[in-house]
Amino acid sequence: TYQGRREWVTAAAEFNRLASEYPQGQWADDARFQVCRSYHQLAPRPQLDQEYTRSAVDHCQALLTFYPQSEYVPRAQEIIAELVNRLAHKEFITAEDYFRRRAFDSAIIYYDIVATDYPTSEWAPRALLRMVHSYERLGYDPEARAARDRLLRQFPNSPEAQQIREVTARSGS
Repeated sequence: TYQGRREWVTAAAEFNRLASEYPQGQWADDARFQVCRSYHQLAPRPQLDQEYTRSAVDHCQALLTFYPQSEYVPRAQEIIAELVNRLAHKEFITAEDYFRRRAFDSAIIYYDIVATDYPTSEWAPRALLRMVHSYERLGYDPEARAARDRLLRQFPNSPEAQQIREVTARSGS
């Protein structure tokens, strides 16, 4: 009923209560998935606070941990991938803001968070490329090479790696 009325917080609380009070019940995995789904509905666009996004990921992970054979596992995995990408996007936006303001040291910190904490996201290779650019602007050549090598090693087939290869071929370095 709460989901039908789009009262996602209340729905999540009630499903969470059901899953916690009856972890061996026949509806336990369904309840865990509905908590995941409710928080997923609350997850805002990347520019905003991501508290609900993190909660959705945590609750989806709980489903995978406690009920690995559940019919809901594939959908929970899809939700996790989508939301991890959103969390990475949030950090990337912050890094880009610092980059635009020429605060390259701060930008590098956030690009590294994206590449390290969210390596499966679409933002990870972009973050590594921007790390290369940030280090180059600071004149930190060894660090720029290390970021370039990391990009080529971890994401060899990405458009960003191709871009690095083209620039390297043109410059002869």
